[in-house]
Amino acid sequence: MSETSYKKLLKKIPEEVTAFLNTAWAGLYFSVNDNPEKIVVYSKEKLRDIPNNKNLSEISRQAIVSNRIFKYSYKKQTIISFPLSKEDEQFHASISLPINAETEYLNDLEYIHYILKGIMGKLSDTFKNYELKKDGLTGLFMQCYFKEEVSELIERSEQFSTMMIDIDFFKKVNDSFGHLFGDFILKSISNVIKENLREIDYCSRYGGEEFAIILPSLDEIDAYFIAERIRKRIQKQTFSSGNNSVKITVSIGISSYPKDSEDPVELIDKADKALYNSKEKGRNKTTVISKVKI
Repeated sequence: MSETSYKKLLKKIPEEVTAFLNTAWAGLYFSVNDNPEKIVVYSKEKLRDIPNNKNLSEISRQAIVSNRIFKYSYKKQTIISFPLSKEDEQFHASISLPINAETEYLNDLEYIHYILKGIMGKLSDTFKNYELKKDGLTGLFMQCYFKEEVSELIERSEQFSTMMIDIDFFKKVNDSFGHLFGDFILKSISNVIKENLREIDYCSRYGGEEFAIILPSLDEIDAYFIAERIRKRIQKQTFSSGNNSVKITVSIGISSYPKDSEDPVELIDKADKALYNSKEKGRNKTTVISKVKI
């Protein structure tokens, strides 16, 4: 499953709960291991009496810790939170919804709890499959995920850009400071990249010291500005660990769908060619493939 499909599932669960129980809104909370907690809320219309994320997080945590259906008063309404943690204690989740809804099921909270556990089981299993696609060192997705996501976006005919990033002279870093420091650099660079992307962007470790990024809805001009922001942030930073300290630069290549290609393999190849054009022109540069004479 790709990240796009996974995010769709997250949004779908509170929507399905709202429709099934005929409630005004429903909120999904979950956290896994050391990953940041997530809260996804669906409502039939714009409502002012939905708790904010901080309150929903607090309600959900109390339900999870107590391991029982938790009731909470908020702005003249009673909210019920159903704990949905898995037995391995790695996956913690809950569904919260208002009790003042017109539905025949609210008289049987245990029945609702049973139904919601089934829905959450699907999310838990999907999350495990999703996590298997991540690189153990950087926490970014692996190359197979990147290719899968590119193909899926093209199938849906959604505009996007791809970006390939390669660390300049990375072999010299490993040779001079050792592979442990090299691993530190890879993790640090991946963090800088993630910090400068939007939440909807997808970043993967393409292999070795190379990273691949998907920028949904962005054309080559927007992608170029993001690439330059990443490149300049890395260039300005000094990466230090223990007694070792080094300055790093990166080279970047960009291609865009549908302008540069409507074939996933060719689109990725063109971003790679743009990257190597940056290296040939002296490194520490960003190149857009449409500007390169092939």
